Amino acid sequence: MQENRKKARSKISQSEQLQQERHDARREYKVSRGWFRIVLFLFIGTVFYILFFSDFMRITTTAVTGTNVLTEAEIKQVMQAELDDKLLGVIPRNTFPFVVPQLIEQKLTETFRRIDSVEVKSVFPNTLTATITEHDAVLVWCRDHGKTDCYMIDRNGATYERVDWSSPDIVQNDQVTIIDEKGYDVVLNDTVLSPEYVDQLMHVRGAMGRASGILFDDDILVPSRISNEARLTTQEGWYILVGLDHSLEKTERTVTTFFDKTAFDKPREELEYVDVRIGEKVFYRFKGDPVESDDEESSEEAQKEGKEMINDDGEDASKKE
Repeated sequence: MQENRKKARSKISQSEQLQQERHDARREYKVSRGWFRIVLFLFIGTVFYILFFSDFMRITTTAVTGTNVLTEAEIKQVMQAELDDKLLGVIPRNTFPFVVPQLIEQKLTETFRRIDSVEVKSVFPNTLTATITEHDAVLVWCRDHGKTDCYMIDRNGATYERVDWSSPDIVQNDQVTIIDEKGYDVVLNDTVLSPEYVDQLMHVRGAMGRASGILFDDDILVPSRISNEARLTTQEGWYILVGLDHSLEKTERTVTTFFDKTAFDKPREELEYVDVRIGEKVFYRFKGDPVESDDEESSEEAQKEGKEMINDDGEDASKKE
């Protein structure tokens, strides 16, 4: 009987102990869960503070490289304006996780037509860099002789901005100026010339100067964008017509031979033109010489009217009929 009572009390005691352990476990779980919530809240609050209020991840340094005509200050000004903006009108964009380099690149290229390419990178934790490649201005393309409507052209033959005649590109560099006699309309970012034509126009004045020993005016006239011809006016008052669909090296040799071998029967200053548009032959005419046709622009008529034709071997190839 007593043993049964002891067993009953033992079972009660074990049950009470088990209930107490469960109660303690639940209390510990509640305490642990409470602490977890507190820690999680503190963590979220810390992250929120770092992202939106702390200077730790705020973009405080901007660096710009690769500028030539553009200045770092004007690039940084546009970059900072983008950083001062807010996403959705609420989230500041000057914090590292919210910087969108592609948007800044787009803004820079829209603002500065001189930019050929730009790469913007965010460097953890607070730096933004921009690497700029500017258009390499090689020519000035004008639609009129008065040079009131002119555009900068890069090596690919594309127009990328209107000419500011006081800009460093013009003032500090010897830009070649091309005047389109047709005066066709020009659209920004339009491809006006082929890269090969650009290269020829860049070097034709120097090549003709070396070949003839004569000084030329700064401007080069072209009949049209696709004519592959150039008209250079000498400071002596006459002009030379050059075909650009031939190599300049060969044309230079032809012109050198022409001036070395030709004995003019009049002073050279009385020339009207020298035409080297037809391969290795040269035609020329003096002012006041009789003309057989009103069309002096075509190579076929130049061949009829030319006073003399010289091949690059220095031999008299033909005489005026």
